Amino acid sequence: MIIAVLVLLSLPTYLHATPSRASTPPSSNAPVARPAAVVDPGAALLAAASRSLAAPPPLAGAPAPSSHLHPSATALTWHAAATNGSSPSARAAPALVYDPILGTVVLFGGYDPMNAADQDTWEYSAGNWTQLSLPASASPPGRWNANFVYDAADGYALLYGGRSLYQFFNDTWTFTSIGWSQLSPTHPPPAGFGSMAYDAKDSVVLLFGSAQGNIPGGSGSPWSDLAVTWEFHGGRWSNITSTAGTAPPAAFIGAMAYDPVDGYVLLYGGETAKQADSTGPYVPALTWSFSNGTWTNRTPSSATNSPGGAGGIVNTGLAYDPVLQGLILFGGQLWAAGGAGPSSETWEYVHGGWTNLTGSFGLSPPPRSFTPLAYDPLGAQLLVVGGGGYSGQYLGDTWALGPANGSPRLFVTINSSSYTGVAPLTVHLSANASQGIAPYTYSWSFGDGSANASGANVTHTFGSSGGFTVTVSATDSNLTHGSATALVSVLPHWALANAWSEVGGPNASVLPQPASRSAAALAYDPSLKEVVLFGGYAVNVSAYGDTWAFSNGSWTDLTTTLTSAPPARWEARLVWDAQDGYLLLFGGRDPAQFFNDTWSFSANGWTQLHPTLSPPEGWGQLAYDGKDGYVLLFSASQGNLPAGTYNAWVHWDITWKFVGGNWTNLTASVGTQPPGVVAGVMEYDAAAGYVLLFGGQTSNNLNGGCEYAPGLTWTYTQGHWTNRTPSSLSSVPGGSTGIANAAAAYDAGLGGVLLFGGVVPTPGGGCQSVADTWLYVNGSWSVLPSSAANPVPIDRQSFAMAYDAVDNESVIEGGNVYNSYLYLSDSWVFGPARSSLVAQVTVGNTIGVGNLTVEFTARAFGGHAPYRFNWSFGDGHAVTGTASQDAASSAHPAVYSPSLQVVDHAGHSVTTFLPQVRVAAAPHNTSPPTKANPTSSLGSVLAPSPLGIVVLLALVAGALLGGTVVAWWGRTRNRWRNEGYALAAGLQRGGPPPE
Repeated sequence: MIIAVLVLLSLPTYLHATPSRASTPPSSNAPVARPAAVVDPGAALLAAASRSLAAPPPLAGAPAPSSHLHPSATALTWHAAATNGSSPSARAAPALVYDPILGTVVLFGGYDPMNAADQDTWEYSAGNWTQLSLPASASPPGRWNANFVYDAADGYALLYGGRSLYQFFNDTWTFTSIGWSQLSPTHPPPAGFGSMAYDAKDSVVLLFGSAQGNIPGGSGSPWSDLAVTWEFHGGRWSNITSTAGTAPPAAFIGAMAYDPVDGYVLLYGGETAKQADSTGPYVPALTWSFSNGTWTNRTPSSATNSPGGAGGIVNTGLAYDPVLQGLILFGGQLWAAGGAGPSSETWEYVHGGWTNLTGSFGLSPPPRSFTPLAYDPLGAQLLVVGGGGYSGQYLGDTWALGPANGSPRLFVTINSSSYTGVAPLTVHLSANASQGIAPYTYSWSFGDGSANASGANVTHTFGSSGGFTVTVSATDSNLTHGSATALVSVLPHWALANAWSEVGGPNASVLPQPASRSAAALAYDPSLKEVVLFGGYAVNVSAYGDTWAFSNGSWTDLTTTLTSAPPARWEARLVWDAQDGYLLLFGGRDPAQFFNDTWSFSANGWTQLHPTLSPPEGWGQLAYDGKDGYVLLFSASQGNLPAGTYNAWVHWDITWKFVGGNWTNLTASVGTQPPGVVAGVMEYDAAAGYVLLFGGQTSNNLNGGCEYAPGLTWTYTQGHWTNRTPSSLSSVPGGSTGIANAAAAYDAGLGGVLLFGGVVPTPGGGCQSVADTWLYVNGSWSVLPSSAANPVPIDRQSFAMAYDAVDNESVIEGGNVYNSYLYLSDSWVFGPARSSLVAQVTVGNTIGVGNLTVEFTARAFGGHAPYRFNWSFGDGHAVTGTASQDAASSAHPAVYSPSLQVVDHAGHSVTTFLPQVRVAAAPHNTSPPTKANPTSSLGSVLAPSPLGIVVLLALVAGALLGGTVVAWWGRTRNRWRNEGYALAAGLQRGGPPPE
């Protein structure tokens, strides 16, 4: 057995922590078809760095070590990387990867003589190591020689395999901003040592080989190995050994990395089980490539001009360096005549050939093996961390191959003249770089598809609405790089004219309304021209089974009018199925079970459908795909059954469609699909022509509280999913921590997807519900500012939302405040902002003798049209209807007090108390009647006397002046009574409000 391996495996200490996260089996045990290639954010970042150097690729087989290097390489040196004094302890064989989403290099585990199998997690950024405070129960068990790569297709760092003193592992873990999460695919690769890399061309993680031996550590038990090839994507492992062609020999602890210059995965070096059990050399110059699902043998006939030479090499680091434009190999365990020993050589692989660069970058790091490499784009440097040296020495240093000054990166700031405004928005931007060596060059990207700009100061106009991430990249004279970003929210010109208004609840007057609840189903039915609500949950009643309709600003309970209805439930999904012409309800749960029944709702009420096949029971996301003409269902999850037990969740990442009364499973045909998600939002974006899936919890964190999927954004159209998760999460709901249990609807009036509320993690590790309003337009999010003049719904989660096309507003109903038993019954609409509601009333002649007819004419201002006019005439006669009414009084002498209530479409109301109507009795005398005044319709109402005549003339004149009366909210009937008959008859107050 190899001397250094025996040294590494000689200690008895064994650390093991049982993971707490529940396993989530995939929906199928069958291998998954190779996905279509997707954009690799990490590879794209590296490629951009390469293009910025504007140099042709080097020629293979250059004779001199530095003759083919790009001129920028002359500014590179090996140097001890600056750290803040805290760094990982000395160790060999840790797992190391750069995560472009986090912008950090992540290190996990390794072997050291004190702890044997380490279990700690560290991040490196801007010259600083930071140990993460992660409990052992929420981290992979301690190990060394684990495989760790960034899976760009699935959006997380992926860790697999490795060993401790007493066992080899075949578990699969992901690392994201929320920490570690264990996956549990049905058929993982065998436990052992292997080589792994992300294949950016094929958009899969590639794993080759497996080997076990020397268990327990130091025993020297025999080794066994396998020449197997596996792929990982979409949360699943697939064994492709039978289709990958002739494979490399069953070698292990070789180096593997993706070569973007040549477009394939390169496997180099390693040893077989037979060699591990003997004292012979390794596999000299073993070189294979993998591309398009097939292995190709590239091992040269002579090993003279390659790392390790004729003796071969193992346990070396390999990574792509965009500055050097090639795969860089450093260190490793060499086999020579005297046995195995560590190396300090630096080699580059370009276009199928190796070049020895040892000595080209000054003093090299001390010799070492079992050392990983990772390229840090933010620091423009290749990192080497730890390793095993001579005679059982363990190293804890961090070295970098990067700019000569050793600065990890430039620090760059952005200033903008404005960060929010209405399109078109012109902003003046300035950048400032510090550290590094002047002069600096700057390159700007505005995030709106426009051309880049250069210079420290630029001016840019955003012509369309959206949330745009502005990025400035700076480079100093030593090619040290730095960057900074800023979010500019550009709103449509009408966005600021929209606001929230409450309908129902404690602050409005519209009754009845649905009882307090969360997790109801809500959708708009264009044929009925109303929003329909079904079910929901509240603590006191558990599952609701009632049905309500919302239109013209008010709710109507339909429950008692329906002959059938779905069983009571919450978290059901309800959408308008335009192809089939009805509302479609699917899934949900009650305290004891999950559902997968399918119901339709129309003018005839609820009807249960009986499709041949149905998706599994559970929660998922449902939307109508207007471009493809069918209802789309993604994902399903079950857990906490029966309710309150907090049992583990299981999950299926599936895609189904519904059309013509039948469900069809599309999972096998949609290519790479999103990670399984629950409590996300899914809506059809009619402006963009695709279904948008955003946020929620993935199958990895369903049992971890507020552990969400930061920025998770996918779109679906024409039968395929596309990953649109942004690299910068500063401009999305939930930011870098993610969001779940929000609600969204496509708002045709706004031309985008409107999102409100939800739950986000807090800095202290808890959760909280929020009350933010976001708009997704042109592929990006913008937060809509609130106005002090308009109320905003309180923070909430698990509420229902739908767009009411007739009233051009989005409606939300209910929900609950996180971590409380406050369940809500309020209804709100988001639409054109409304001013205060005002009623203006014109009243005709209010004085007469017997059977007097009075004309009332009303106008309403502000609020939200249309308006409803509720008239009360004081004589027991009331009318609800139009703005003009005639009221006929009885012949009995009396004083009547009419009033008008105006209710707008949002449910707001104002009551106006009108001038009193006075009816006098007809005179009883036998003398001929006095000739009536030609300007009056009244007969004699007072006995003839000089005073009576004067009063009568005054009354007649007042009646002719009857006109417009403006009554504002808060005036009361007593005011009119106190001002008296003469005031009502002879004075016109105020005038109409300005229009």
